[in-house]
Amino acid sequence: MTFKGWTVINRKTFFRQILLMTLLMWAALPAIAQESDPQPGVYTYGCVYDEGSNAVQIRADLMGRDGAPLFVDSVAVRSLELPEDSVTIQRVEDRQPVRILAVIDTTRSYPVEPVRDVLQDKMAEFPVLDELALVTFNDRVSPLLGAPSELNANDKLAIIDYYRDRIVPGGDPQAGIAVLYDGILTALRDGIDPASEMRQVVLVLTDSPHRNESSDTTHREVIERAQTVDAQIFVIAFDTIQDTPDFDVLNEITSATNGFLWTYGQDEGDDKSLATLSDEMETLLSDFQQALDSEYLISINADTLEPDPTTLSVPLEVVVASSGQDIELGTFDCVLPLIDHSIAIGSVSNNLFVSLSQQPLIVSTTIDSPLAEDEREVRLLLNDTTQILGSTINLNDASVQGALRPTDNSLRAELYDTRGDEAQLLAVDEITGISFQRPLTVSVESESGTVGGETTFVATVDGDFAIPENRVVRFGIRANGGEYQRLLPTSPDLIDGEGRLTVDNINERVTELFGEDASNLEVIAYIDGSAADGSDALFVSEPLPITLGEAPAVTTPAEAPAAVALPTDGLVIPLAIAGALLLIDLLLLRQIRQMRVKRMIKYPDDRELPQNTLRLTVTRDGRHQTYSLTKQTMDVGRGTSNDINLTDDTNISREHGVVMWRRGKWYYANRKSQARAVVGGKFLRGYRAQELRPDTQLQIGEYTLVCHYDSEADPDSLLKTQF
Repeated sequence: MTFKGWTVINRKTFFRQILLMTLLMWAALPAIAQESDPQPGVYTYGCVYDEGSNAVQIRADLMGRDGAPLFVDSVAVRSLELPEDSVTIQRVEDRQPVRILAVIDTTRSYPVEPVRDVLQDKMAEFPVLDELALVTFNDRVSPLLGAPSELNANDKLAIIDYYRDRIVPGGDPQAGIAVLYDGILTALRDGIDPASEMRQVVLVLTDSPHRNESSDTTHREVIERAQTVDAQIFVIAFDTIQDTPDFDVLNEITSATNGFLWTYGQDEGDDKSLATLSDEMETLLSDFQQALDSEYLISINADTLEPDPTTLSVPLEVVVASSGQDIELGTFDCVLPLIDHSIAIGSVSNNLFVSLSQQPLIVSTTIDSPLAEDEREVRLLLNDTTQILGSTINLNDASVQGALRPTDNSLRAELYDTRGDEAQLLAVDEITGISFQRPLTVSVESESGTVGGETTFVATVDGDFAIPENRVVRFGIRANGGEYQRLLPTSPDLIDGEGRLTVDNINERVTELFGEDASNLEVIAYIDGSAADGSDALFVSEPLPITLGEAPAVTTPAEAPAAVALPTDGLVIPLAIAGALLLIDLLLLRQIRQMRVKRMIKYPDDRELPQNTLRLTVTRDGRHQTYSLTKQTMDVGRGTSNDINLTDDTNISREHGVVMWRRGKWYYANRKSQARAVVGGKFLRGYRAQELRPDTQLQIGEYTLVCHYDSEADPDSLLKTQF
């Protein structure tokens, strides 16, 4: 029983082992099949830049496992994230020329002469610029046969005839044993030029194996040499009556060199007559020609690449997809040319003063770029923010007025490439320190066409220009086209864009300056200028012609009669009237002031917010909250709809006040007639506005508000103890 039980147990173990081995063999079959399956053949020409398409191009011959052109689904660059449509691939109809070195090693079953004739006939179908050389039995490389220069390159028949005379068998097959690997090595050594940019291949036509007894050359040496000189090896092998090639070794050689092996005669019943062999040779040579024609062109938009600024090169790891399989073509070091684009402003120079007579200013640019006019765009920017339409800077344009600084303006010219979906900046030129003379309007307050006696002149800034602070308006006058003289030694201040000068007696002043016969009088006004005629002024007016009239007569008062005492009660009525008029004036002034503040609140101007953001820190009972002033108008009040919400204080109205950006400054103003606030130590009641500066402190109800720039400032340190 023990012996019998042992036998049963080992039988079970035996069958389990057999089953396990069977499963392992079935699992290994796909891997074995994959190893035996020839891999796609890949040959690449490297990377070049094509100026016409502005793309880097990679030519690649992609041959499938069957020796036919590979069907490519897509192409990608792994090393970079590029736009989807920036990488394309397409079949090439006219491939690059190829140098073909044919190694013929056949036996008596298929002599060299018919092999040569079939090869020569097929060459008629190859491109004219292809080159051909032969290596035959005596290991000698025949002269390289390219397109002869003395023949018409388009006359293929003449070239083929020329080839036929040159292709001669290199030895007698009966003289010795053919040494196949030595012949291939001779072609790789003597016929392949490593410095050539041509694609170079070795075509082996054989029906015999390598004779190891007569040569020390191994197929490994053949593979190493081919890989060293970057040559592909293609083999057409026949199993003839007399001999059989080493198909496995030839398959290893072609696979390792990105070539291909075509065979005939391995199947039983294959006709191995000379005529059939020649027919099959012609068919397989057509397959070889088709393999050489498996060329693709990969293009990558150069605008999407960012080369190294020193070497101008960019590495591209290119992969193609075919039938769900990724095929790596390799990493290509693509060098982009140094394309110089430049733009220069020709009509404007640094620190230029542009007078009114030179306006509008026409800006000219000089462009040096290989791009066509419809592929590029020029943009002019005033002070980096406002784009000028066209090439003319016109101070009548509201956008120009809002962008101008009092002085030190800049003009920037930018050149863009507009060929893509988004324009790309190519070149820049910038001019700085430009000052534009701006217009003033000067008028005289006179009901008639003449002036005389006390006369008031008014100068007003035209347009929405930025006005410098703390400026005065100077007035000049001239007679008969002569030089301008100061109308008065004193100059009025510029207030809200207006300056007023009153001359007590214009007649006496003209006589004092020009004499009694003065005529053709003209008055000008200007700001920030040293020349009497305002030619260098920042603001200047056109001359205002004036005509002098008669000065009012000066009456000498007669001797007053003796004073008569009047009753005191007679003064009551005039004093009451004067008091009433004064009260009316005060009320009118108050109404005008309220209307101005309401207008400021309701109508923001076009001034852009400053780049340096002002902040407002609100403090109550030791709690702080900081608001950034990022809008032209920010409402302040107790309601939740306010930008700055001051809650839980009945002394604060729901629409209490507003912080606003006007005239290039920040202001606080109350929004209601009963609203109260203290701004910078000044008490504001009703519609009043007060300028805000850094460190300005406000008190609204129980809340304290402080203006500052520093975003990380300590709120407690901002509060003033002497508020």
